[in-house]
Formats: sequence, C-alpha cells, structure tokens
Amino acid sequence: MNMKVFLTGGTGFIGRQIIKGLKDKHDLAILTRQDNLKKEDFENIQIYHGDLSDKKGIENIVTNFNPDSAIHLAWGGISEGDYSLKQSIINFEEGRNFLRGLSKTNCKKIIFAGSDQEYGRREGKLNENMPAVSINPFTTAKNSLNNFGREISKEMGADFYWLRAFYVYGLGQKKGLLYNLLKNIKEGKVPEIKTPFSKHDFIYVGDIVRAFIDLQDKKGGGIYNLGSGYSTSVRDFMEITYKLMEINYNGSFIEQKEISDRWADISKIKREIGWEPKISLEEGI
Repeated sequence: MNMKVFLTGGTGFIGRQIIKGLKDKHDLAILTRQDNLKKEDFENIQIYHGDLSDKKGIENIVTNFNPDSAIHLAWGGISEGDYSLKQSIINFEEGRNFLRGLSKTNCKKIIFAGSDQEYGRREGKLNENMPAVSINPFTTAKNSLNNFGREISKEMGADFYWLRAFYVYGLGQKKGLLYNLLKNIKEGKVPEIKTPFSKHDFIYVGDIVRAFIDLQDKKGGGIYNLGSGYSTSVRDFMEITYKLMEINYNGSFIEQKEISDRWADISKIKREIGWEPKISLEEGI
C-alpha cells in the first residue's frame, strides 16, 4: 500500500539507504538542514529545509506533509563522537519537537532509531525484556525519548516502534571499525586496535534498512533489537577484512585486560515481524 512517509536523518549513513528502498514504493519527504544536496540522490522526494530545534517550524512542516508514517533517525553529534550532556539534551528536545509535530497530524506509524547502549554495560545475549539503563547522557536521552514517544503515540492512536540497532557497518559509513580498517589499508598503515578481543554484534546496514522498510506494512509497535544474533571479535572482523582484501596483517595485538562480549537476541523480531538478517559478515564486508 502506498503511503506518505516522512524521514529525518535522510542524508545520513542509514537514512540515504532507507530512501533508496522507500522512494519507489511510497511518497517520501525528508527534513534537512543541507542546501547542497545532489539532485540525483533525492529525485522524486519532497525536501523540506528546516531544523528540529524550531518547534513551530517543524510542526508547520510536518502538518503540511501530513504523513501516514514517520521515521526518526536524526541524532546530532554521532559522526563526531559527541555524546555529551549538552548534545544529548539537544537531541532529546529535537526528537520531542518532532513527536509534538506528528501529534498534530494523522500519522499512524512512528519508527524511532534506538541503540544497544540502552542496555547499559550488560554482557551476553541482550533481549528487549531487560529494563533500559541510563549510564550516561546519551542513554538517558534515548531512554527518555523512547518513553515520551510511547506515551504520545498512545494519545495519537499510532503504532510506535523503537529499533535498537547494534554495531552497524557497511557502505557509505564515515566512521567505525570497517571504515578505519579500509582507510589504513588504503594509506599503507597498520591500524591500531585497542580492543582486539572484545566481541560485538556486527550487523550490515542493508539488513537494518530492510527492517525499517518492512515495518511500513506491519502493525503493533514495540521495542525490537536489530542485530545479527551472534558476536564476533574485533580481531576476527579485522582478519576477515584483510583476507578478503588479500593482504597480510603485519601488526600485533595488545594485551587486553577487560573483554566485553554482547549480542542481540533477535527472536522477538523474527517471531513478530518476520525480519532476520540475510547478509553474512563476509558478504557484508
């Protein structure tokens, strides 16, 4: 069914690929601060120039488009690694402004991007029944926005989805392990690996994007993990990358005192949504 979908963060790593998957199926609008967008990347998309900090402005934009579905990816400071209190407060307030704007529309589906960091410092298999833990300004802002989103969606009669993405990697990323490995290889440098034996749940961006797209046809709402369902050490990820590039790694691995190991329990989203990852680690890299 064709729907009107409004997207924030559409110029980012994940957002650009969600646009590619949605624009041929739905009427799509994005919000951006950028003025120099490449037209070929955003053809047949309604572009609104605005700022989520402008409460009245975002309300006018969202009510003008009047979406059936909304996706919120925007989160300032991520690319710079800014998880400070100041930036977290800004992100919370901007997300709240977006929700308030949506409350003035007929939107019936709201999808927000969460993070595995909301589980705090827990190790092992992480499932959605575990209570969220606020361990820093970033997780406090995410948890607070999740709570606010659920409550305002109830008032609207809208389905509210909160998707906790684990360690996302893939095409178009400008930071992260894979980006840094390939950058070092290109420059002929040996990468410095600070936590080679820690394990993460690496999930390819294409699988993440497919979850956001699949949810356009679902009803219900809830919190869902987005991960591969298993953990891989940083060292193994690196060795796979070097093997695929047909390059020998000549560096050494430092001794690591504390080793973390966590991964997503994805049984809930498999059961209720029918989503599961399709891209293997080797294929994704």
